[in-house]
Amino acid sequence: MKTPDSRKEIKDVLRFALGLGAVGLVSVCGGLFAAEQTAKKHEIMNVPGINISLVKIPKGSFTMGHTPDFVGSSGDEKPAHKVTFSRDFWMGATAITVGQWKYFVETTGYISDAELGNRGIFTSKTKPRQKGLNWRNPGIANYTPQDNHPVLGLSWEDAMQFCEWLTNREKEAGRLPEGYVYRLPTEAQWEYVAKAGKDYDPGYWQEIIETEEKMSKEEFSKMETKMGVKMAPARERAAKMGYKEGEPGPEVYSVYRANSGGVPNPVGSKQPNAFGVYDMMGNGWNWVYDWYGRYPAEDQVDPQGPLHPNAREIIKPHREMRGGSWTEFGAHGMMTTNRWSTWGMTANQWVTFRIALTTVPPLPPGAPLPGAMADATTGVPGGGAAAKKGGEKKK
Repeated sequence: MKTPDSRKEIKDVLRFALGLGAVGLVSVCGGLFAAEQTAKKHEIMNVPGINISLVKIPKGSFTMGHTPDFVGSSGDEKPAHKVTFSRDFWMGATAITVGQWKYFVETTGYISDAELGNRGIFTSKTKPRQKGLNWRNPGIANYTPQDNHPVLGLSWEDAMQFCEWLTNREKEAGRLPEGYVYRLPTEAQWEYVAKAGKDYDPGYWQEIIETEEKMSKEEFSKMETKMGVKMAPARERAAKMGYKEGEPGPEVYSVYRANSGGVPNPVGSKQPNAFGVYDMMGNGWNWVYDWYGRYPAEDQVDPQGPLHPNAREIIKPHREMRGGSWTEFGAHGMMTTNRWSTWGMTANQWVTFRIALTTVPPLPPGAPLPGAMADATTGVPGGGAAAKKGGEKKK
């Protein structure tokens, strides 16, 4: 997570205020009826055999990112810009579970990046990989993964190989809609689904307002001076956009530090958002398709993000994650706009993934096809066959 030094003071205050206490674990059966409840209100598609449920997301427009005077966000979340989706797409109702990943592994013989050479995964941002840890055992204290938990310890490429396999499987079975592929959602698709028809984060605003009220006027003034921006106008605008006293905060929809019990929870344990999708915030960061780049100021239609790690708009040649995990404090960490990036091969214990069923817009002549449509010879991570055995991709 990238946080400018000028924002550190307010984030430290928020993290202290929001990181207090934790409630017990939710029932492990909570996720078992998640898809069934979603089906009653939203159009869903089920992938046979592997039992993945996807929710139909209607085409439309939303505001991605933040305006310059929005307080509490990082610079990479600006400028705000309008994004339009010209076609419906489908989003996984939950993250891919341990049981679903296990089905893929048993079907294909796939070996994850963490398992190749016993490389292991990261359990800290400041320590080397921990050998021997992988999706079967991500090294989380007092935690044993169950089939209905989000799968962890996988790299971006692992996730894309799963998508390529599922695309080929469903195409061969005649179940894949014309022009659609399974792949990781784009960053824009992810934020659109996470906001579910809104352009703001009411839970975040509830928390920041409560934190401000606990500060003395002198402390508040010093913070504004240090940050170089007035908070009141942004607060007032957020209130006009829909914040109401008593509006549910992230605890209703999200698994994060205050309610996780210190471990990942079963998928679908909380309420779905207005689009019928579960756990968009918390319980596990979600890999998204995009390279980590600067936001455009212009309106965008069906954006795909930077197409190459050396593109002009690239900030770092990293893949992105969205959504926070069961360890997040809240406030900025739980905002739908919050961005985090790392090298795509990096597997760690906080990150899971969910899939999208989406069309891939035509690209310029000579451009490599993204994701599940990529050929192994393009050099684009994620291309190639779905199964890796003995450290090699089958061609």
